[in-house]
Amino acid sequence: MSFADAIKQAEKEGQVGSGVFKPQEGKNALRIVAGPIPHQETYQGEPRFKWLVAVIDRKDGQVKPWFMPHTIAKMIRDYQTSDDYAFTGTPMPYDITLTATGAGTRDVEYSVQPARKNTPITADEQNAIDKLGPLADFQRKIREKRGEDKAFDPDAEIPL
Repeated sequence: MSFADAIKQAEKEGQVGSGVFKPQEGKNALRIVAGPIPHQETYQGEPRFKWLVAVIDRKDGQVKPWFMPHTIAKMIRDYQTSDDYAFTGTPMPYDITLTATGAGTRDVEYSVQPARKNTPITADEQNAIDKLGPLADFQRKIREKRGEDKAFDPDAEIPL
């Protein structure tokens, strides 16, 4: 068995996670199922702000944490407060298509398009969400791994 096949099989069986969600160039179908949690960090000496959420990556069906840019969060907020796509929390009642142009660069541009209809989370998807555990625990582990002992400061300025 090849490395690729072995890894794919282990991920499919839930033996290992497939990592953190990272939007790829083009269309990315996903469902936000937990969060958002404010997440501040320092990257290459510069502070940056993201929202920690959990998503179902429709490409492979896996539940993954995602450090979502604030610009995307604002687009989703606009759908949440609209008459046609309103929702009250996570999991969101519908999938979204996130289109990335220039993925992996500082100049990446995103657009978000919601699905036309709501679809329920399946039992298997709910089990995978439950298996991920609380996002706050994931965030704490990431900070410990990076040597960041500072907790999120709720009074810190959040970029709009």
